[in-house]
Amino acid sequence: MLISVNSAFLIKSSSIILIEKVLLPILLIEVPQWYTLVLSKIKYLSWNESLYLIVKLLYWLLYLFISKGVSNDLVLTINVTFTSTQGDQIKGRFKQESEADITLKSLGLSVDKDHTPNFAMISGNNGVKYDGATGEQTQNQGDGTNGVYEYTDDLGTSYYFRGAVQNNYVEFGGTLWRIVRINGNGTIRIALNQSIGTSAFNENYNDNAYVGYMYGTPGSSAYAETHSNTNNSTIKTYLDTWYQANLLQYEDKIADAIYCNDRTIAKFTYIDFDEGEKTFSGNGVGTEVTAYAGYKRTFIDHTPSLVCTNSNDKFTVCSSLGNGVLSHPIGLLTLDEYNMAGSGTLDLISGNVYFYTNDVDAFYLYDANSDEYWSMTPVHNYIDEAYIGTILSSDGSYPFYNTRLFSNDEVRPVVSLKSSSITGGNGTSTDPFVVGGTNDTEICLNGNGC
Repeated sequence: MLISVNSAFLIKSSSIILIEKVLLPILLIEVPQWYTLVLSKIKYLSWNESLYLIVKLLYWLLYLFISKGVSNDLVLTINVTFTSTQGDQIKGRFKQESEADITLKSLGLSVDKDHTPNFAMISGNNGVKYDGATGEQTQNQGDGTNGVYEYTDDLGTSYYFRGAVQNNYVEFGGTLWRIVRINGNGTIRIALNQSIGTSAFNENYNDNAYVGYMYGTPGSSAYAETHSNTNNSTIKTYLDTWYQANLLQYEDKIADAIYCNDRTIAKFTYIDFDEGEKTFSGNGVGTEVTAYAGYKRTFIDHTPSLVCTNSNDKFTVCSSLGNGVLSHPIGLLTLDEYNMAGSGTLDLISGNVYFYTNDVDAFYLYDANSDEYWSMTPVHNYIDEAYIGTILSSDGSYPFYNTRLFSNDEVRPVVSLKSSSITGGNGTSTDPFVVGGTNDTEICLNGNGC
């Protein structure tokens, strides 16, 4: 949420100013009585008195929004302009930082403003483009990105790592992880730097229901019943078991977070470079030919998103944050997050592929020692088989859409740390961020909320 207060002041002399107009977000706040009196009764103020009133207003607004609990990601910005009779201007800007901003600075990180990510191609400058029409390969491809960038998620502004970055290592639970992004509420999303083994996503695959991290009733003709969060998937059970054995003792450092299993339906027709015309018109039930939104975002539109559309698909421990059905706050990366991290890309219309040839130039989640990593993103149900998106890691590290649920692929756990958990280190592989600090409250106080 961004709330701006813009104030313009006209300077009558070097030491006297006139308050000319003040714009306030009327719908969200009540103007305090003392400030109303200032506007109506006091016309000329000394420079020091004016600054005092401005600062007092700022502190009052900050106190109001914080005490009212309008948003954990509230950003309050106030722009003040002083204009002299000669036309000279003095401008000031006051900003309350969001939790994500505070975490970003506490880690010593800054946003790259010089490069713009192009999600239709690869990060960096050393990728390879395979032309789907000619079969030719072009070297030294990429959008030049390598750093921290910002994007909107469900909780505000998220800061994500992209490219062959070397300053996002975290030592946690005796193993190395990589920071994927700072969530909009300031918590820190990390992915294990390696696989914990292989698992099927679901043992069954012949129904739309099985694309769920949790799923409902196979064979149902109703979307809500098909995708209700009733049964654990094979991979959720696998991750929960690993969490209990490896992270349960560190749970006071782990924050609840949204893990998106986006089952939003996407109905469309396109001309596939390999298979010709393909139409997806199903409603996500039974064996209907159905595409999910992540399929179109990743392989056709190249417009990743960190916003999880449906509440039912926001997997969380606490119901105040999402669906509240998880027993442990652990999940997988989405295809969107892999794409934003700088993975190669596959375009299903042109057949063009951007990929890496070595782990030196590759984005930071590239793993030459593993073959194919599961994501949490449903792709489609096609010819009576359901598919989840995966990342072909050792084969160039680009998203692949055609992975059956029963395949035994690599699993990379993802958790989120509390913003106060990191107490040292500089994020390099030789001096990774260290998780420490005192114990905080439990993740969830009860089964219905936090």
